[in-house]
Amino acid sequence: MRYTVEITALAYRGAGVGKIDGKVVFVPYTAPGDEAVVEVTSDKKGFCEATLVDTLKPSRVRREPPCKVFGVCGGCQWQHINSTEQLKWKQIIFEETLRRIGRIELPSFDPPVGSPLKFNYRSRARFHVNGTAWGFFGARSHRVVDIEGCPLLDPLVNDTFRAVKTLLSGVDTGLHTLEIGVDRENNTAVCALHIKKLSRFDWQGELKTVPWLKGFEVWLTDPKKGGKGGKGGTGKRVIKEGETRLFYTVSTLTIGADISVFTQANLLQNENLVERVIEIGEMGEIADIAAPEATGGVVMDLFCGAGNLTLPLSAGAGHTIGLDSNPTAIKNAKENAALNNLSSVSFFRESASKAKNLEKQGIHVVVLDPPRGGGMEVMRRLVGLGPEKIIYVSCSPPTLARDVSFLAKNGYSPFRA
Repeated sequence: MRYTVEITALAYRGAGVGKIDGKVVFVPYTAPGDEAVVEVTSDKKGFCEATLVDTLKPSRVRREPPCKVFGVCGGCQWQHINSTEQLKWKQIIFEETLRRIGRIELPSFDPPVGSPLKFNYRSRARFHVNGTAWGFFGARSHRVVDIEGCPLLDPLVNDTFRAVKTLLSGVDTGLHTLEIGVDRENNTAVCALHIKKLSRFDWQGELKTVPWLKGFEVWLTDPKKGGKGGKGGTGKRVIKEGETRLFYTVSTLTIGADISVFTQANLLQNENLVERVIEIGEMGEIADIAAPEATGGVVMDLFCGAGNLTLPLSAGAGHTIGLDSNPTAIKNAKENAALNNLSSVSFFRESASKAKNLEKQGIHVVVLDPPRGGGMEVMRRLVGLGPEKIIYVSCSPPTLARDVSFLAKNGYSPFRA
């Protein structure tokens, strides 16, 4: 059934919010201020979901999406809304999530820090391949939407994607996933190609024709399970050609990470992130708490990856320890410490939820940047160990709210967001 609805807000994950006969309705690809005709697709007890049929009166915050497949591709939800309005609603949604899920009320929030670039900011991306379709999954599906590039990606990522697509289209290589990253230090690219079967295809011979590709890896992986090699992984690397680390600079330090290791995709925004973590840490005076001449305290970075936060934090700490369960990430982190001549940093391959180093060291400050699922197991350990400060970086407001609520119930006071 169709209804005319006024959209008054935006929800987490991007849908517009309105009401039908007093019941909340979520409508993707609408904007606050829209008067829209919608068709209900799911009617549940407390809310309903609908699709946009027509916009009778468009909102003043709307803009023409720059992407030709916006609304079909599942990668973006808000390209039809101007950047200023997006930032405003991200803060509103974040604050509301903390209150609703975490039961946390703070008197004020620092203003959000927007990305320096609105487009062409992603330095890495993962594409999917299915037959002749190369691109990203469609909205709420695993159907691959065929593309020639994406306006959010660094031009070199787009160029590399098009070059590899041209080389391999129509060739039976078993390719199902393609990862591309940019090395910011020398403006080259690295690829990781995931295949579901071995073949006689000449990867080296073909990919060497892409002049800016400095290295690549081929992984034999199950497309239904994902993952790579190593403990708990489902794949095996069968080819490694050239240099496959991606290098970038943050806080005057050079960081390198293998293409298989997680790094922040928006490198300019990553600089803002690292600066903010250091700033927040110094509010409780990491420099005072952890200076060797003072208490000899320790800063510990959980889920440290290649040392993106660990290494910059070491400038104000007596000793900094990074933990990660990924052996390649720890290898990269140790290489980065040596590359930057940092001796007051140690890295260990350990799961954050089971790490013995958490109990062996006199930890004063803990920094964590967990995956989207959050770190509840880690939270339980931390409240028992009682570090003076916990700095929590998150990509998921709901799991952050859940975890911070647990900390608040166990003696910690949220002080900044």
